[in-house]
Amino acid sequence: MSKGYDLDYIWKQVDRGPVKDAASYYIQASESGGEPPGRWWGPGTRALGLEPGQTVEREPYDRLFGERKAPDGTPLGRPPNSGRKAADLYAVLLAAEPHATAERRRDLRLEAAKQARQGPLFFDLTISLSKSVSIFHASRGENARLARQAGDTDGDRYWSALVTEVDDMIYQAVHAGFGYFQREAGYTPHRIPHTRVHGRQTGQWHEADLAVAHWLQHTSPTSPRRPPTGMARPRTPWATTSTSALSPPSCPSTWKKHSPAGSAWNGPLAMTATASRSPASAGR
Repeated sequence: MSKGYDLDYIWKQVDRGPVKDAASYYIQASESGGEPPGRWWGPGTRALGLEPGQTVEREPYDRLFGERKAPDGTPLGRPPNSGRKAADLYAVLLAAEPHATAERRRDLRLEAAKQARQGPLFFDLTISLSKSVSIFHASRGENARLARQAGDTDGDRYWSALVTEVDDMIYQAVHAGFGYFQREAGYTPHRIPHTRVHGRQTGQWHEADLAVAHWLQHTSPTSPRRPPTGMARPRTPWATTSTSALSPPSCPSTWKKHSPAGSAWNGPLAMTATASRSPASAGR
């Protein structure tokens, strides 16, 4: 789990074209990049008028995480601090490196956020499923790709349905993990104004009601090194979910340090274990 400052990063990996089936997204991601769109999840999502499982669109995503506003524009709290200052610093850094690659530009955005002491836009939680689950998933996608190349309509239909089934299993596992995380470690502080005890402001811990955007990604680069100019970076099958989460209207959400699950860091660890184990168990 880490603090997230870059709204653009995930969208550079997402295919913005017409909706495809799960197998088509897998094949595209493995060959040229372009991952499937995200899905909303969480009680906070429903409170904002977004249905769990609904496709994540860019405008409501930017409003919620970047401006702390509901999809209809209703303010949910103070927007992240120093956002304008960070944008100005980024422009200066980019002007000094006009030929910066997409990855370098992301680094510059993060550097600008640090220099501006910008508050996090969201919390980023990434779950990497086991390699065996990733290979199991990739084998279905590869069989679908070969069936399409051979013009085998029945084979394509069969293997594509299995890819969809595995995608659904992964999402079910992730939702199980986040359900645990929400229940055991998800809290947000509610401060009581003008009330102090022994000179300290008082308040209460409330359930966080997380608003979450999940992104299923099928591949990852095989090497952290940049490829030679003009060459695409090689990719390897590796099923992960990248998640942006916060608790409206609090800005941003906070995870209680002494929850029943232990420290705030034990929550993500237990969630990862739960999510990683579920698809493997279902596949047996």
